[in-house]
Amino acid sequence: MGRTDSTTIVAGTPAFGTKPVPAPGDALHEATLDFLATEDAGEIAGKLLAAASRIIPVDGSSIWVPVDDSVQCRGAIGERRSLLSGTTISASGIGGALDDEDDCAVAAAPLVVDGNVTAHLRVTRSLARHGGFNEAERNVLRQLTEAAGAAIAGSARLAASQKAAAESARDLALITEMSREITSTLDLDRVLRSVVNLASKALTFDRGALALYEHGVCDIRAVAGADGVDPKSPTLQDLAVRAAWAAGVGEPFYLSDRDDPATDAERTFVHIFRVDLERDRVKSGLYLPLRDEEGSVGILLFESNEDRLRDLDALLRVSRELSSTWLRGEMEPPVT
Repeated sequence: MGRTDSTTIVAGTPAFGTKPVPAPGDALHEATLDFLATEDAGEIAGKLLAAASRIIPVDGSSIWVPVDDSVQCRGAIGERRSLLSGTTISASGIGGALDDEDDCAVAAAPLVVDGNVTAHLRVTRSLARHGGFNEAERNVLRQLTEAAGAAIAGSARLAASQKAAAESARDLALITEMSREITSTLDLDRVLRSVVNLASKALTFDRGALALYEHGVCDIRAVAGADGVDPKSPTLQDLAVRAAWAAGVGEPFYLSDRDDPATDAERTFVHIFRVDLERDRVKSGLYLPLRDEEGSVGILLFESNEDRLRDLDALLRVSRELSSTWLRGEMEPPVT
């Protein structure tokens, strides 16, 4: 039985009361429309609880979420709601009565989101008053959870789309600001300082720099948060050597964790520079070569003392924005 971590189901608990049940088809249609009009996954789960009582006679409804080989009740309404909330049982027992449930008929249906079981809807009622759940009722219950699962998947896609749109707008603003700096002056060093400082809006880091690359050597020309560059600094000398290696590779390179490298490229990098990385307390790094049609002309790099850097699309686009022929010499050199 699969599950997904991408959607967390924590059901709300609206007011509950058993009442005359309308035609199941009408109630199911109304519930489906209600699910689809709701953007929050937790709210959809709460509505699922209440909807069960409108399509079939039940005394109580609960949502159970897989936890390893068990399921845990994350929300309940109706009879015994306070006793069920937080209860953990074996996953195989979701469709049966609990030890302290007497005179109890039980039906359960999985809540499937994007092909993974993320929760179970469990309903109960008095066996003596209403009898057990027949196959038609169980089928309607499954249709209800299928509708809720589709709505939750849709809400997750909508949230992801909205997040991507917001990030894209932020990235565009950053690139626009960098482009403005690039075209506003002929002072190369001023441009490089501005660019590396603006990059801090897209990434959190402990050390950021921009270097020019030529004949296998990097010349660090700008350091984030600094007005100038001290070429005698041992830390910057180490940084220049790492930068030259990454610029020579010519492709974006991400060191996720110095102590647990994830790729062959990371392992090679750590093998070569472990002593320097440990001395400079570098845990992770992002190295973005700047290229034109002739090859690498510079590198934008960021390092962190924690394993917190992430390879952001924004910075990849920034590196492409900077990879222009003026880095080769079309821009006038700074006045000395």
